[in-house]
Order: sequence, then C-alpha cells, then structure tokens
Amino acid sequence: RDFVAVAAALIFLWGLGAAAGPLLGGWILARTPPGGLFIYMGVISALVMLAAIPFRHQVFRIRNPFRMVTRHTSVLAGLDPRSEDREVDEGTPEWYR
Repeated sequence: RDFVAVAAALIFLWGLGAAAGPLLGGWILARTPPGGLFIYMGVISALVMLAAIPFRHQVFRIRNPFRMVTRHTSVLAGLDPRSEDREVDEGTPEWYR
C-alpha cells in the first residue's frame, strides 16, 4: 500500500549505512587485531540476523501473478543487421550481410 514510503525509508537507511559503515568499520579495525575485519563482519551479520528474527513468520501474498515480458521489442529485429527483411546495399561487404 505504501510502496513510496517504504522505498523512501529503505533508501534513507541504505544511505545511513553507507555513511556510517565505513566510519565505524575503520574505527573498529584501528582498535582490533589483524583479524578484526572478520570480527566486525561477523558482528554486523549477527545484528542483521537478530533484527530479522521478529519477521520470520510473516508471509506476504503476491498481489499480481508474474507475467513474462520480453527483453526487447519487435522493433529491434528490424535494426539487427542479420535480419532477413532488411535491404542490403550493393556496397555492403559480404561478411556484414
């Protein structure tokens, strides 16, 4: 229902993480032994897991079924130099036809 508000919140949180993550990571790496990067990543991963636990039983129904969509339109077939319907100039090299 509130797709715009949810998207805005996610982008805001992404921005906070992008700004605070390197600063916090650098501060922690400066104060830990050489394996501090793995400790930092483990702690961050554990925090993400703990934050996701309350939501593990929520199941959302898909509103619309999936639809197959082609990756390009049929207009592009006319632009393809290998298409059979295209007129070939006499000056065009054989390898390009």
